[in-house]
Amino acid sequence: MPDLDQQLEETTNPLERMKLIAESAQRLSLTNYDRAAELVDEALPLAHKRMKHGEGRHEYALLLRALGFLYYKRGELEPAGRNFEEALLHFERLNDRWEIANTVHLLGAVAASLCDYDTALTLFERSKQLFEESEDPANALRDLSNIAAIYRRTGRHQEAFEHFSSARRLAVVIGDKNSESNALIGMGMVKNDQGNFDDALQSLLKSLSLKEEVRDQDGIANVLLNIGNVYALIPDYRKAIGYYENSLAIYERLGHIKSESACFVSLGSMYLGLGEFTKAREWLEKGLVLSKRIDDLQCYTSGLATLAEVMLRQGDLDKALESIQTALDLMERINEQDQIADALLTLGHVQSRMSIVGDARMLQAATDSITRAIAIAQAMGTKPIIRKAYE
Repeated sequence: MPDLDQQLEETTNPLERMKLIAESAQRLSLTNYDRAAELVDEALPLAHKRMKHGEGRHEYALLLRALGFLYYKRGELEPAGRNFEEALLHFERLNDRWEIANTVHLLGAVAASLCDYDTALTLFERSKQLFEESEDPANALRDLSNIAAIYRRTGRHQEAFEHFSSARRLAVVIGDKNSESNALIGMGMVKNDQGNFDDALQSLLKSLSLKEEVRDQDGIANVLLNIGNVYALIPDYRKAIGYYENSLAIYERLGHIKSESACFVSLGSMYLGLGEFTKAREWLEKGLVLSKRIDDLQCYTSGLATLAEVMLRQGDLDKALESIQTALDLMERINEQDQIADALLTLGHVQSRMSIVGDARMLQAATDSITRAIAIAQAMGTKPIIRKAYE
């Protein structure tokens, strides 16, 4: 990023240099993570020393938050949260309401990644209010979309779609194409959850066009991943694989480990659909190792559940049962209703197969699991899972 390096060369005031690094690190990390980390590592100890001498608290807080963001992009959520919380204390001491709002938003993002949705919702609502009070509609809009995303992930699809639609309208009014694109992603994925694939693809392709227009590489990868998710449910596995591979290539270039693990699990699921079990296990095991290392519980449970399906198809029923029960226990903890319903179907299929090969007790258990899966899917309006239950 030559422009930034030139600015740093020309900046002789140490505090101004620290502020420039802190404010540029988040944006730089999307295109050159290693350079962003190098600059923050250079500036943070100097800023801490100056703060101890009574100056530069604001710059130190900005750098702490930048370091937290770098951890967040690497999927290291615990240190990310610690740095955001420490930065928040400094901003509160300075009574900097806009920076407080921005940091609360990032804490909400960490909570959402940890599947602590109640905490995430509270934090996003607080940061939205703070941004509105600071007359910052663009960032208030970002939190409106995040609130919608929480509603979607907890199965409140109608509320989610209404919030995403409101976010899109506001984005058009203020001329924020990136936020409009993000809202369209949300609208598309709600439609996907409901089995309206044509509407889902229409929203996502509009979003992709906007992401390409604003040259948001991270956003382009995210849209490609979600288009793959639509084709996965249609199902058109080969087409989904193409989108997942294109998304993965961008994420690997950007160094976004959390998103890479999601691509690995998605690719494993597609090869399962194609009956290519060796490839499916290879991708799933890569995703499980990576998601476990970075504590991405949502991706880890999804990978475990899909691996159970592979084991079921290969006739390894005991291991399939162990894997899907472990996944379900974790899903119940994080309240991922869509995932729970899908995993219950897999559990029911494992139990049904076990009853056929001699364990008669499993027949009623299979009926109970599938009945519960259908009830959850019907309550949430998740048509693809209902359709899968009756296949």
